[in-house]
Amino acid sequence: MGGLDQAFTGQAERSGARATSVLVARITGNANPCDTRGEEARIRCLRSLMQAAEISGGRVLRQQRDAVLVLLSNADAAVAAATRMQASTATSSAEAGYSVRIGLASGPVTQRNDEVLGDPVNLALQFSREARNGQILASGVTTANLSPALQTTLGVSAGADEHAVVREIRWRDKGIELLAMQKEARAARPHTVLQLQHGEKTILRRREFDYVTLGRDDRSHIVVSSQLASRRHCTISRNEDGFVLQDHSRNGTFVMVEGDGESFLHSDAGQLGKEGWICLGISGDESDQVIRYKILLVA
Repeated sequence: MGGLDQAFTGQAERSGARATSVLVARITGNANPCDTRGEEARIRCLRSLMQAAEISGGRVLRQQRDAVLVLLSNADAAVAAATRMQASTATSSAEAGYSVRIGLASGPVTQRNDEVLGDPVNLALQFSREARNGQILASGVTTANLSPALQTTLGVSAGADEHAVVREIRWRDKGIELLAMQKEARAARPHTVLQLQHGEKTILRRREFDYVTLGRDDRSHIVVSSQLASRRHCTISRNEDGFVLQDHSRNGTFVMVEGDGESFLHSDAGQLGKEGWICLGISGDESDQVIRYKILLVA
């Protein structure tokens, strides 16, 4: 696990620090590289963790063979993401001999591209190493910054927990309530619909936790046949500000926001504007495989 720790404790610019919640999830167990079925199960588990994080409003900043680091805007979103990650992988990972261990921490971090630095990063890494099978460990600052409703649900106290080093989030007992509370909070915001069009295919994503995959894989929601596209090229999920595209590819994703021009994402995330297009692995000016999108406001 040294690779992940080194990747996130290297140097980064210290200017522009902002409050963030950091989540690190590790997959442990069944490390035999000759176990083909086990390796396939590990890949499925990793993808499930990333999907759960993104539909909870998280940004997957870095992924390793057996771990992911996610940034979230607040402690409530971090707890919801960790709960969804554990709940979505508990059965399948156990059957394959794996377990998921998660660490959460909140506070000021500095970020430059895919580098991030700060005490919350170090604590989240530490807690993910110390957690036992299926456990979520959070810093006292994280639980102290939870909304009053979530603190009541988890039975924590803001004043008491702020000075605690670590606290376990007992997601198995409260998982359904935690995820329902996040869904209710999101439902109170104006509702938008994502429309994607590729060739003759048009899809709409209305529900709050809908998740869209784009890539060369036949199982993708939008399939792009170009050899410049990766099998799982990018994903689109919703966060507090709207829809976010996360690139997972080798060649990057080109995104044009109407009125702002084209931008390039590589192992990074970007907010989608009201209207524009997406192209996988090549500029939209040079390809006929453009995916057009609109974000529609509905009653």
